[in-house]
This record gives sequence, structure tokens and C-alpha cells, in this order.
Amino acid sequence: MLLANSNSKNRLFVYPHFFKNIFLIFYYSYKLLYGFVFFPIYLCFEMHFGSFNAKK
Repeated sequence: MLLANSNSKNRLFVYPHFFKNIFLIFYYSYKLLYGFVFFPIYLCFEMHFGSFNAKK
């Protein structure tokens, strides 16, 4: 591994950046999906059931 030629060395440097970009794209798309879809639903449940819990 330490005696790898330049071609495999470049390949070792290219692939982690490629997978890191894919991971970041999935991560931010998941955060946007959670922010725009699940967070309003959570707020609606919190408004409905939180008021009932506060009355008790």
C-alpha cells in the first residue's frame, strides 16, 4: 500500500471525496426533508397534545 504508484494513489484520493460529496448530499437532503415535512407535523402534534397535557 505504501509503495503504490501514482495511478492508484490518485484513485485513493478521488474516491473518498466522491463518497463524501454523496454523503453530504444525502445528509443535507435528509435534513431539508426533516425540516420541511416532519417538523411541521411534530409542531402540529405538539400544539394538539401539548395543550391537553398542560391542562392535566
